[in-house]
Amino acid sequence: MTKFLLTSILVLGLAIVGVANADELPDPRCFKVEGSIIGQDEIGMTNGGLRVDLRMEGVTVDGLLMGLTGTASSRNLIRHDGVAEFDMRMFGTLPTGGTIAFTVFGYGPPAGPTLAEMLEAMADPDFVQPDVYEPWHGAARFETMIPEYAFLNHSVYWLVGEANMATGHMRFTYCPIAP
Repeated sequence: MTKFLLTSILVLGLAIVGVANADELPDPRCFKVEGSIIGQDEIGMTNGGLRVDLRMEGVTVDGLLMGLTGTASSRNLIRHDGVAEFDMRMFGTLPTGGTIAFTVFGYGPPAGPTLAEMLEAMADPDFVQPDVYEPWHGAARFETMIPEYAFLNHSVYWLVGEANMATGHMRFTYCPIAP
């Protein structure tokens, strides 16, 4: 049941247009992050839909914030209409010691089973998480006191990425959409 809840939230939350696998970053202010899911809290059915909160950790592997390591918590909700929403709070530390906070949010259209079908499948003890990457996208805002990254405080970034719920591995590319 735990695997299915995690799968349901993230597969639907991640099943939207775009993948973060481009070899070249399109802008010097872009960066790539890789991470993993390290835990979850099952909230269950709410008035808004099925909710599972996740804990993640990751590192920037290319681009602007190279070497930044951090943690995140994410509120994930699959609404009754099948639309998935996510709302993450991330905190990262650069190798130089400076810190940056991220607020990341987004949603995904229905990608497969309805919420009712997912709830029915949760009872199946033979459920096996598919070993596939599912796409997702969103937007991010930042807060930092590091002078050379002060421009982030006034920037909005888009993100595109993918996650494999069987392995818990995730990868994202962030690029600016406003200043």
